[in-house]
Amino acid sequence: MPKLTKTRLKLKQEPCMNNTEKANAELRRVKEFQCHSEAKPKNLDPSLLLRMTILEKPMRSFILASKNVEKSLEKAGKICLENKIDSFDITIESFEKPIGIEDVRKLQKNLFFKPLRAEFKALVINAFRGITIESQNALLKILEEPPASCFIFLIVENVNILLPTIVSRCKIIKLEDEKNPAEINIEDIVNLIKNLSSENAGIKLKLAQDFGKSREEAIESLEKAIIGMREILLNKINSSADPAGRNSKDLIKLINKLEEGRLAVKTTNVNQRFILENTFLSI
Repeated sequence: MPKLTKTRLKLKQEPCMNNTEKANAELRRVKEFQCHSEAKPKNLDPSLLLRMTILEKPMRSFILASKNVEKSLEKAGKICLENKIDSFDITIESFEKPIGIEDVRKLQKNLFFKPLRAEFKALVINAFRGITIESQNALLKILEEPPASCFIFLIVENVNILLPTIVSRCKIIKLEDEKNPAEINIEDIVNLIKNLSSENAGIKLKLAQDFGKSREEAIESLEKAIIGMREILLNKINSSADPAGRNSKDLIKLINKLEEGRLAVKTTNVNQRFILENTFLSI
């Protein structure tokens, strides 16, 4: 009688992988397949297929950040031109105050209309005067998945005012400004502090006139003044030297006053010179 022998099958064990490693392995398999075929491989995980489809779509939501709103509008126009968007199909929405939730709802109603003269259209949202947190949350969905025929441009002064969820869903374009607010002449700031500390109302009104030639110039001048005064305050804290001749509490009050004025110029419809006059006279 023949002797029976037991044999054991040696099974190849798959390495243990976490979800990220599995997704990366699946992506590699897809890429290898696409090298030899234009079709999608069979038995592909639906969630991964959706993820691939999203990644393959060109980015059509942009954030343009600059101190100069005209420069941002110009950049948006160039991108539209590159994508052959007719000027008739470009809508620019500007607001005199921070964008609210009702403003976003109105934008959403017109967003899904098809372009009239080309394959694509563009919506330029000028949020230079600010945008509320609620409005950003309402914009989140359309920025993440804009209509197939629409480019969306969100214009802001600074990306830092936006929620991280908004920023992560857009292509960020930071435009360099001709003037760098960080380059501060401390001597000019010292003279400004002395003038603002003066009892002479005429000097303060003259400052308001110089600062308030336009809304953009007023905001930029106030930002420079605030940055310079903060530098002086830090120097005073770190050393006994005080070029402005003011104690720390007075400097902090002065900075807060200017910051209030800056926000009022940026977020209200009130004439910038009127705001500056009231701010400077109250110091």
